Amino acid sequence: MFQQLSIKQQRYLAIELLVLFVLLILWFFIVPLWVNTSEKTEQAEELRFRLEKYQQVIQNGPALTIEKNKLSNELRKANLSYSGMASGVAAATMQSIIREIVGTVGGNLISTRILPENNSENFTKISISVGLNGSDIVLQELLYELESSRPLLLVEKVIINSTRRPNTTKPQITPLRVTLEVAGFLVRKQGI
Repeated sequence: MFQQLSIKQQRYLAIELLVLFVLLILWFFIVPLWVNTSEKTEQAEELRFRLEKYQQVIQNGPALTIEKNKLSNELRKANLSYSGMASGVAAATMQSIIREIVGTVGGNLISTRILPENNSENFTKISISVGLNGSDIVLQELLYELESSRPLLLVEKVIINSTRRPNTTKPQITPLRVTLEVAGFLVRKQGI
């Protein structure tokens, strides 16, 4: 087959095969090498960037520790959570605070019940279900006192039932049956 080609055509064919061979070498060896090198360069840049960030963190370590301790002290001084006691003691303390607040605002406490605890990494959430009777003014004052108390008590759920009878023609203060779910937090790990 090659013998039928003229010498000029054989030269062109040889040059084309040589170019094809060089392109194949480039395609199978040099391009993957170049892609691999660029990927490794990007990884090296990313690692350098991480190293710089870690060095900054290490350099700022003492300042960050001081800031963390300062914030921890401010958190303790703010008295937002219970600490240094067992969860049962914290729940009992919450119950007595709630009893006291309900009595102060003029409500009639019916029941308190401790609900199951929710544990997170640093805190234990203690919830208490509270049932009481009172007017809308009592409810308003109760919610205000609970939300502004220290350690922090959060009202998570409110159910209000009216005991007003529809046949009554005379306007009157209607007693409300209120059920609240109140939560507080107990610090589990020291240093927070």
